[in-house]
Amino acid sequence: MRWSRAPIRLRKLYGQVYLTTPARFRQDLDRILSLPGEIQARCGDGILLRDPAQGDYERGYYRGFVCYAADLLKYVYFFSAVRALMRLLDAPNTPSPSLRYEIYIQSEDKKLLALYPDCLDLEGLNIYVYQPKEDPAGH
Repeated sequence: MRWSRAPIRLRKLYGQVYLTTPARFRQDLDRILSLPGEIQARCGDGILLRDPAQGDYERGYYRGFVCYAADLLKYVYFFSAVRALMRLLDAPNTPSPSLRYEIYIQSEDKKLLALYPDCLDLEGLNIYVYQPKEDPAGH
């Protein structure tokens, strides 16, 4: 892992760019390592996608993005796809596409959604927030 203030440049070098803090680093590292299994779990009987700009999976009429760890580029891809869909829906004489989008995020990353307020009202957009697991021992 490397620390950088230039995430877009890092995309060319490493493929993903995660937002973390020193307090969340260990937890975020565990999430990053668990990401492939989490994508598979969300995909279910859908199709895994190979192009990150298209999403992680397609199931029914939805393309899903799993942001189990705060992958900044995944957020950029997600909102870029949503905006492209919004342009298609607003275009005159264009048939309405049936494709919709969904994203899974951590509760601490909700503030990132506020960067794109124009996208949040899109009909059919699903945003799922992971709930913290309760510790059965009460710790």
